Amino acid sequence: MYFSSPRPGGLGVVDIYAARHLGPNSGGPAVNVGPLVNTAGADMGPSLGPDGKTCRGFGARPDGLAASDIYYTRQANIDRVVEKT
Repeated sequence: MYFSSPRPGGLGVVDIYAARHLGPNSGGPAVNVGPLVNTAGADMGPSLGPDGKTCRGFGARPDGLAASDIYYTRQANIDRVVEKT
């Protein structure tokens, strides 16, 4: 599961978090997906790409081209962070 939150301790204004599915009605702890995805800006709207190997989001980033841009990363980048927990 992916979601955005302004919770304390994040890397920016709003960060993307992930939690693993551990079985029926059971999930792992929410983990900040890290600096390969999150910035000091507001990173929101995470979703899996149609190939299941990319995660997309949008946000107002300092290096962006507009007020809000769409970004993506490989699922493997997120898996590495989440698996460490």
